[in-house]
Amino acid sequence: MTTPPSFDAQAEDFDRRAGIPAARAAEIAAAVAEIAALRGRGRMLEIGAGTGEIGAHLLALGVDYLALDRSPRMLEVFARRVDPRHHPRLVSGDADRRWPVGDGELDAIFLSRVAHLLDPRTLWSEAQRTAGPAGARLLVGRRARDPMSVHARMRRRMHEMLAEAGIPHRGGSGPRRMLEGMRASGGHAPFVVEVARWSVLRRPIEALSAWRSKPGLAGVELETARQAEILDRLADWMRAQFPDPSAEHANEEWYEVHGIHVPSRAPSKERRGSTEG
Repeated sequence: MTTPPSFDAQAEDFDRRAGIPAARAAEIAAAVAEIAALRGRGRMLEIGAGTGEIGAHLLALGVDYLALDRSPRMLEVFARRVDPRHHPRLVSGDADRRWPVGDGELDAIFLSRVAHLLDPRTLWSEAQRTAGPAGARLLVGRRARDPMSVHARMRRRMHEMLAEAGIPHRGGSGPRRMLEGMRASGGHAPFVVEVARWSVLRRPIEALSAWRSKPGLAGVELETARQAEILDRLADWMRAQFPDPSAEHANEEWYEVHGIHVPSRAPSKERRGSTEG
């Protein structure tokens, strides 16, 4: 069984290393709020809210918003970036256990770039438990890249090396498969929409350096020596593919929101006014 990595050590550097451009994050938040169709009174839970790169903008838009993340350090960064007048509710906890929300309290559940780290059975069960009387929209955000881009090619080869080493990993499984499973379990009206696009310059060496500095690969925590061995092999492959690993390559990236409607298991009743825990 694989162990999910801790993001505490990555908190201070996460946005610089792996964040979304600030203007695009604001654009994504506006699109998510519109797709969620909260209509003023609805409540949203973001799972894996991290440093708040999107959540802070949702709060600024006036969304009734609760953040859940297993990393207290990530939430500390979130708290520093948000205007306290927006009254952020940031909860540290494990989304693979019962969520800190009462039955039938949510109108939207949002995940950004964390779906591969979660147990889909718990996600679906908790989404149904917490969905309001009219159900809820489950929105799964994904950062996508041209499959021939530098970062995509290196990530794909890294996943192959993990598989060759017999290491089960969580990377590479997109939200489409997850939502198809949820549709088979009673979800309906799945959709996907691109909400933002941008261009970046990437150096192959930057991806390798970032993976060397983080605990774990592809959503799995590894022994230090094992991780170094795999990345050393990846470095050899990189130099064969990119003779100058420090050269910049133009890349297109975009952000997709995959969604599905979650039917409620809660009895029709007046919404409870506060979160649990």
